[in-house]
Amino acid sequence: MSWRAFRDADGAARRIGAAPEGQLRQGTLLLSFDTGALEGAYGPILRVGPRLEPKRIFAIDRRRDGDLSLLICDGAEVSHISTVPRGSGGTTILAYLWRCDTETAILATLSGEGRIVRRHGHGPVPAIGADQIAALFTSRHGVLRHPAIRAMALADHLMPVGPMPGLLAGSLVAAPEGPRSIETLRPGDPVLTADGRWTPVLWQGRAELPVVPGLRPVRLRAPYHGLDHDLVTLPDQLIQIGGEAVDQPFARDRILVRARDLIDGESVVEDPVRTATLHAHSVILSEPAAFNASGLWVESLPTAGLMRQPSFAALSVCPDLTAIARPTGTQPRRARILAPYEIAHLNRQRAGRNAPVAH
Repeated sequence: MSWRAFRDADGAARRIGAAPEGQLRQGTLLLSFDTGALEGAYGPILRVGPRLEPKRIFAIDRRRDGDLSLLICDGAEVSHISTVPRGSGGTTILAYLWRCDTETAILATLSGEGRIVRRHGHGPVPAIGADQIAALFTSRHGVLRHPAIRAMALADHLMPVGPMPGLLAGSLVAAPEGPRSIETLRPGDPVLTADGRWTPVLWQGRAELPVVPGLRPVRLRAPYHGLDHDLVTLPDQLIQIGGEAVDQPFARDRILVRARDLIDGESVVEDPVRTATLHAHSVILSEPAAFNASGLWVESLPTAGLMRQPSFAALSVCPDLTAIARPTGTQPRRARILAPYEIAHLNRQRAGRNAPVAH
């Protein structure tokens, strides 16, 4: 299973894996687009031209109510789903996941705020033909693409929907025997958590993701932020910070910020990754907590929402979640996630003291 094709906003198309032959009966079509550029624009966002048979339709539209609507038709088989793009401005990821044999059709959006909205289709699911894929990714004629689309990617499998792993392979996690690469952790291995305890890992896993706007990694540079090594994360990885800088303005001993909100061009930058895909890792702990990675406290994969929705968990990065022992004891209340305007205030305050934002 792999990501098969990739297209940049400038029209450059790249093939990552072998070109699909015939029909692709399961997969993921991912679009990264500028949410702000769609404000006030209604109608087609992506549509394959009329040279294909009239009974074969592929179209994504933005409706008057603001929803994104996908219509794929192949004779009597139809997928027609709509979902809500969250947030204004920034980047929104739209993913269409389909599997014909199980009649699975999902349209999901992930906004810059980290919120995920999923809608399920019902009934027979049409496959996507190789000719449609070629038109979407390589043709400059007969295909309508809204300029807000910044990139597209195609996989021959269903990508995870839900909380995403956030640390790239090679990230060093504090363990009793010394720092270990996150991908080497196994169930039962203890890691250092923010409460000063060694907490056992229940699960460690990864997701392969395309490098598109909204998923491009962020590099936190050492020695800023108390780091002893550079740490590379996905933009929505939650980082826990505390101390005087957050105690006074927010009346809390700890808060959470997303890695992308710390980008300042010096201590935190967008990582110039040169590969088409990346592998992001995370862990599930016996108790939800922030664990130490290169000297910084990063949140483990959240599972509360997945535990409440087993069908959702089955499509997540950890499909066997319900078979993993539930965390014991009372789960601690999660720290509050700061909004971007609060991050700006925090940055100004810390800059005035010539101090890094996180520690």
